[in-house]
Amino acid sequence: SKAWDVFVTKELMRGYELSFCIANSDPFRQLIAPDVVFEVEGQKYDITSFASSSGTDNITVVDAEHVSYRLNNYVLPEQYSFAHSAQNLINTMLSVSGADAEFTATAPSNVSGSLSLQNDEPISMRAAALAFKGANFTVIGVGTQISGLEVDYDNFTIRLAERVGKDTGKVFKFGRDLVDLRRTWSKDNGATYDVDIAVLQRLEGGELEFGVGDDVTIEDAILGDTIKRRIISYTKCIDNPTLDKITLGVFIR
Repeated sequence: SKAWDVFVTKELMRGYELSFCIANSDPFRQLIAPDVVFEVEGQKYDITSFASSSGTDNITVVDAEHVSYRLNNYVLPEQYSFAHSAQNLINTMLSVSGADAEFTATAPSNVSGSLSLQNDEPISMRAAALAFKGANFTVIGVGTQISGLEVDYDNFTIRLAERVGKDTGKVFKFGRDLVDLRRTWSKDNGATYDVDIAVLQRLEGGELEFGVGDDVTIEDAILGDTIKRRIISYTKCIDNPTLDKITLGVFIR
């Protein structure tokens, strides 16, 4: 309640950041320092920068990054490769890099395979975790091949899963919770959709119906389009649910 314009932006397997504003006259402002950790909706963020303006505005703007970015402090050696169960793979990587001093990990218990980073120089543990997306794994006892595992973070826990998110059945419509829809297309990434939404159930304390990685549907009654895509980014305004934004598209490694 001390802050406003509190935005949490989470991208699928990528960015995870926080920003907010605080009045310079508020005693909370005196607590902002280089080693501060903020907690928003159960997730922790390390401060990365703050800027204070006195005079017309008299506010301090703070930026922070999810504690999972601390994985950048730990590195794996050149040409790192290993083969075992997914759980053993990620645990070994944490141990070799030294990240097990802060982090733990979970992975599907019935998945095994090999992981080769093909790195010509040391690589950060956070970057290395992305390699699970491109690795080939086998379901133990079944023999089914799956094309990689995706990574998500819950504070100091790395979570590997065959897929982050699910098909929720959620439909956004104009006149209900769809505010604006912008389409872009590029040769490299194909179609991307930036969507402004009003998540009104948050005003009533309801449970959020979707998240990063989920499949959702957009019904554009103006153009007559129905678009079903995966949420690859979600910017959530904690203090104003009418300012939420999502980006739909395909995951680009």
